[in-house]
Amino acid sequence: MHDDRSDLRALVVSPRRMMRIALANLLHAQGLGAVGEAAGYTEAIIAADADRVHLVVVDLELATEHGGRFLQELRATSGGPAVLALHRGAAPAATGHDRGIRLLDPEASPAELAHAVQSLGAGRGARHLPCLTPRQQEVLALVARGYSNDEIRRELVIGMSTVKQHVRDIFARLGATSRLEAVNRARASGVVV
Repeated sequence: MHDDRSDLRALVVSPRRMMRIALANLLHAQGLGAVGEAAGYTEAIIAADADRVHLVVVDLELATEHGGRFLQELRATSGGPAVLALHRGAAPAATGHDRGIRLLDPEASPAELAHAVQSLGAGRGARHLPCLTPRQQEVLALVARGYSNDEIRRELVIGMSTVKQHVRDIFARLGATSRLEAVNRARASGVVV
């Protein structure tokens, strides 16, 4: 992202008013200029199109069954904004085909949000980096070193079900179906493993 972000426009989409206010404040702290708010999908599409926003931060918990289509519709609006989707679990289909869409765990820290905004470049052509939590990055690094689930469990002192959940989440976020594919996709996206 270029140094002066004050001309960048963002839109926060969430049915929860406090979530919208908090995210808008975090985006303002990142130096983004205008930050609008929308409570639902229809309102968001209209606002994104009319305001030609550069970045949309959306709470995909709004309606996960329609999330993939909504993300595609957002990307098709006049500004073609980058989209940061707060979402946990399997990635909506749209995220695997569009590099302008990035997933972020809703439990992410403000620093992780700032990094995600910066890596997306708010629609300014920055490369896409998949969003992995610090723990998921640790697990992926061990996967890249050839560790089995049991070895990861022992190394990180966590339960087997937790290891398996991390591996499933990593696959979902990277759009991978195997350990090798996950590692290769992460490396190709610029993630150091």
